Amino acid sequence: NNTIITALAWGTYVNSNDVANGKDATITCKNTGTTLLASITSLFGHGEVQAVAATVTTNGDGGEVTLNVTSAELVGLTDEVAYMLRLYHTTKNVADNQVASYTFTVYKTNPTVSITGGAVIKNTTTHTLSGTGTNGATITLTSDAVVDDVAAGDDILGGTRLVDSNGDWTTGEVIFAEAAHTMTATVTDLAGNTATAQQSVTIDVSAPTMTITAKKVNTNGADLASGQTTNDATLFLTFTA
Repeated sequence: NNTIITALAWGTYVNSNDVANGKDATITCKNTGTTLLASITSLFGHGEVQAVAATVTTNGDGGEVTLNVTSAELVGLTDEVAYMLRLYHTTKNVADNQVASYTFTVYKTNPTVSITGGAVIKNTTTHTLSGTGTNGATITLTSDAVVDDVAAGDDILGGTRLVDSNGDWTTGEVIFAEAAHTMTATVTDLAGNTATAQQSVTIDVSAPTMTITAKKVNTNGADLASGQTTNDATLFLTFTA
């Protein structure tokens, strides 16, 4: 029992991609030829909840070996519950035989995010974005057009907002350039799972223009110049916006 584990690199979280494809743990050790077993145990439960099928044979001084925990071994774990990956010598569940452990939390379900309202057309340069999302997750906002500023002085592009305990988030009042914008809200949970939502925001603060063209009924329907007078009682008026 002279195996010395100098590092067990696993990761604090297991995300939906790990659950679908499996996850590797890298073990750095200082001896040769010792076979280790592995299991996953509920941190606040009793006993082993998931045996890991693979065994790991350690190699030379300071070498690294890989333990692959498969999708089948992760899919049955409970979402948002803390577990411990344990490495053992040949006898499991004996405290003296445990040589390394790593605590992690499972996030099997992708977070959610929404932006309140559908497409927006406004005749002012300000707009407040808000929506809902998974509690405690981080919202990052991006745009395919320039967003000038936020009233609070905090540029939202590349910045983040946290979803509060009620499942809500907001940017406050945003100052937009006059243009069509597609705003994208990306939510990221602690394990790196993501989801997105979009909103179209069109800012149009320019006044519309319109021209009026008058034609006389007779005299071949010639156009009347602006300010010109006529004794014709009937005119054709054309409005162009």
